[in-house]
Amino acid sequence: MHAMSLDIDLLLPLNPDSAEDVDKASFIIRKTRRFQNKVGSGIGFTKDIADHKLELDLLFPKSSANLEDARIYLYGTTTQLPLSAIQGGSIVPQYTEKVQIEFISGEGGTRETADVTIPDAAGFLTMKSLVTYSRENPKDAYDIYYYCRYSEDVASIRAKLSAALDAAEVKMGVSRMKYIFSDPDTKWVDMIVGRFDPANAEEAERIARDVVETIQEALPEVTR
Repeated sequence: MHAMSLDIDLLLPLNPDSAEDVDKASFIIRKTRRFQNKVGSGIGFTKDIADHKLELDLLFPKSSANLEDARIYLYGTTTQLPLSAIQGGSIVPQYTEKVQIEFISGEGGTRETADVTIPDAAGFLTMKSLVTYSRENPKDAYDIYYYCRYSEDVASIRAKLSAALDAAEVKMGVSRMKYIFSDPDTKWVDMIVGRFDPANAEEAERIARDVVETIQEALPEVTR
């Protein structure tokens, strides 16, 4: 789940050729969890929780050789699932970690905990950086900055990325981040600065410098 928003990106571990798997996933999402299709976009689901709207996007890995954005549909016997095909998604199962979350369950407000598997620094930053080849979404840029700034120590992020550089996708992602966040004046840095709505040019420059310094400090050196 992304900070400062109520949206979840879920990489589906299912067999795309299995109609039974697709039907089961659809039943859980639409019936058990009561998500509804997003209106207009055709991709993703929404659900109202209290005064908030929770958004769910289903992801499916695609080949690193194809840098074009893609939307696909998986078909079951009685239903279909809309998904976003994600560059770099195929490596995520190799770079994950488990975290424990606490939540309030049901009408009675019972406090519970659950272990959730999420991408670690290598998995998350690889997906977020490689998708910038096919779309220019300010939220992708902001998510990269927020992860490097607040999710864990930059030395830890750098160590995890460095240990994963043998994977071509990770190496490509690190190189991409080094390039698009190389200077405070790049459009990708501007996207992040805009989310803070700076009061003046001086504040905008300070934020831009922090973005570049934070992200670059989290990235290991890459050799050709």
